[in-house]
Amino acid sequence: MLDTSIRTGEVYVMGENRIIRRYHRAIGITPLVAGSVALLTLLINLIIPAIVGIFDEVAANRLRESVELTSVYGVALGTALVFTVVAAAFVVNLPLRIQQMQEREN
Repeated sequence: MLDTSIRTGEVYVMGENRIIRRYHRAIGITPLVAGSVALLTLLINLIIPAIVGIFDEVAANRLRESVELTSVYGVALGTALVFTVVAAAFVVNLPLRIQQMQEREN
């Protein structure tokens, strides 16, 4: 995208529209990913009791009424969830795959 003039040594940008398009796409995708992770974190108070309810309904009812699940454990589980999503993205080498898809488009 950047090119250097051999004669003058100046650096100039090639394909400005492509750069702007990628920037706008990133502006749209980033809030969607962050919002979905935040929503999943906020819904942890419903997800964990539903999973526990498969095995023990009494424990699931206690978890639904638990304040600790939404405060202390919710923060810990939310943090673990965010790191899991980021780790999964790098395990599948997502940045490289996105770059390869963008190069194939061009």
